[in-house]
Order: sequence, then C-alpha cells, then structure tokens
Amino acid sequence: MRSILFVVALLMFGGCAKYVETDVSVFHELKSPMAGASYAVVPFDDQSGSLEFASYASMVKSELNRYGMVEAPYASATYGVYLAYGMESGKQVVSSYPVYGQTGLSGTFSTGTIATRGHTSTLSGVTFYTPIYGVVGTEYQTTTRFPAYLHLDIVEIPSSGAAKPRKVYEGRAVSYSDRGILAPLMPAMIRSLFREFPGQSGITRSSTLPLDPRDETARDKALR
Repeated sequence: MRSILFVVALLMFGGCAKYVETDVSVFHELKSPMAGASYAVVPFDDQSGSLEFASYASMVKSELNRYGMVEAPYASATYGVYLAYGMESGKQVVSSYPVYGQTGLSGTFSTGTIATRGHTSTLSGVTFYTPIYGVVGTEYQTTTRFPAYLHLDIVEIPSSGAAKPRKVYEGRAVSYSDRGILAPLMPAMIRSLFREFPGQSGITRSSTLPLDPRDETARDKALR
C-alpha cells in the first residue's frame, strides 16, 4: 500500500521535478555481457588533476561496475575508457504557444418574474450569457539553449606494447541546458548512456531522467 501511495504522490507532484532529456547514439564491437572484464579510466592531458573530470569519472566507474566490470591499472586492464565532455555556445530557439480566451457566445436565456397590478405589469429578471472559449491568438517566446555533450570511447588495450589500441566502443550523449551549466546535467547524461550497455550498435535512442538521481532511486523503489 505504501508503494502505491508513493507512486500516486510522484504522479501528482511530478510536475515539480525537473527532468533531463538526452539523445544517445552508440556504435560498438563489444560482446555482452561485460561482467569480469577489466578497465581503466584514462584522462587526457588537459584532464589530469581536474576535480571535475574525477567527479564524472567516478560516475562512469559506478556504471561500469554495475555491469560487473572490474577497475584495474592501465597496464593490466583489458579496456581503456576515455571521456570528453563540454557545452557549446547557446543557440536561440523561438517557440510559440496558443492564447486562450472568449471567442463568442453560444446563447442567452432570461429568468425573472412578472408583477401585475391593475392594467400595469412589471418585469424583473436577469439575462444569462453562455460564453465560448477557444484560441484567440498566438504568443512567441525566445529562449537560449546550450547543447551539452558527453563522448565516451572504449579502446581495447593490446597485450603487446608495439600494437596500437583498437577502438571498440563509441557512445555519444547530447542534452540541452537553459542555464549554460554542464555539471547539473552530467549525472543524468551518464545514467542515460549506460541504461543499456553496451546496447545495440548503430541505434539512436532518447532517455528522460530526473535531474536529481535521488528522484529516480525513489521511483524505482516505489515500483518494486
């Protein structure tokens, strides 16, 4: 009963929560399942020592571990994992929405009483009008949207130092922000990318997740 009530509460107040819509595309040559495979998350030169990179890398590690993969030093890992992320310049988007108001009258009716005294009659009444509502115009709104992106590449680390690493996975996630700030979007973007892993190659899919991961956790517990 508590779970049912919780779900009802989520549906009633879900409009107050903020969600992140993410488009995900994946191309890979991995074989599922990935349980037991070892990996190392490798920073690019400009990411070394970055606390932002460390935060995002920790989220990626949690997702890989959830699929049974095991973190290991690069020298002994089977796969190397690379992250690239950022936010592009804002683009103006014009949207329109209808304006509703009274468009006319569907009819009228009157009610009242007649008082008669001798040869004189007096009418006392009220007339009611039934309005019709509909679209009376269109309003336009201009907003600025900032595209955010996450690129996740996985390479197969060769056992011999002479060979070059071979790319076996390309994951791309794109979302949008009205504020131009990347950090709040990244947890949902990473979770969206890993909702299916490695997933079907060559497929583009969309995912809508809560901005706050705790909202998703609470929902999943309520639905059990």
